[in-house]
Amino acid sequence: MLTPVNTILVLANVVVFIILSFLGNTTDAEFMAAHGAMDWMDVVEKHQYYRLFTSMFLHFGADHLLQNMLILLVIGCRLERITGKLSYLLIYIGAGLIGAGTSIIFTLGNNPNTVSAGASGAIFGVMGGLLYCIISDIIQKKRHRVEEIGLTGMIFMVASALSYGFFSTGIDNAAHIGGLVGGFLITMISRFVI
Repeated sequence: MLTPVNTILVLANVVVFIILSFLGNTTDAEFMAAHGAMDWMDVVEKHQYYRLFTSMFLHFGADHLLQNMLILLVIGCRLERITGKLSYLLIYIGAGLIGAGTSIIFTLGNNPNTVSAGASGAIFGVMGGLLYCIISDIIQKKRHRVEEIGLTGMIFMVASALSYGFFSTGIDNAAHIGGLVGGFLITMISRFVI
């Protein structure tokens, strides 16, 4: 069952992709950088920090968009139902920003000509949030709120997604790891604050 915030996030990603597809080639790094993707020069040297946010809604081609949105549809609704709308939005955006920041430090800092974009840092943050919820339920001996996935399934999902990144080219693993850790921590903190 779809949830409101997750649905809006998916639609926002799709609408941005459609608009950019009419304007040019979304697989072209220069075109994407001109429309809000991240690169070292623009973010660090020109202080265009908004790119940490805008890059979360840009995708390099239809395959990139489709993969990310399918995963987000499957797992995002689960976390939103557990945490609520506001917490979910904060987890998604916060983890995406942490993933983008991690990318700037570890990936783009070492490869300043690389352009990075995509929702995967935020999506890994959603995985981190679900992982926190599952572990929290186990520790508190509560009924699992994510029963259909469980701890083993969640660890397998995270490990599979990370290993795909490490064995493929053109994947921003720093953004994935940063988003995962960020999502875990933001979910943990939001349980006490929001």
